[in-house]
Amino acid sequence: MTCYLVSYDLIKNKDYTRLQAAITSFPWMKILLSQWIILSDLDIVTLRDHLSSYMDSDDKLFIVQLPKGSIAAWVNLPTEDSQWLLNNL
Repeated sequence: MTCYLVSYDLIKNKDYTRLQAAITSFPWMKILLSQWIILSDLDIVTLRDHLSSYMDSDDKLFIVQLPKGSIAAWVNLPTEDSQWLLNNL
């Protein structure tokens, strides 16, 4: 599976429920309020199209692939989140 960083801004109708349900259908970890890391077999364009189908036309979505061996640094994440990152990045 490929690791992706997913970030979004919901603009007018802040209906997080549908989008978050779509995100959590994959193996996931929520990093920040509107930022997630997910694992998926979908290519990045298909993933973008899939997730954007749960958003309004004015919402913003950013996805970047995190290749195996990516380097990251963080502070104040719970131990289980840190372990998830270490196992999947």
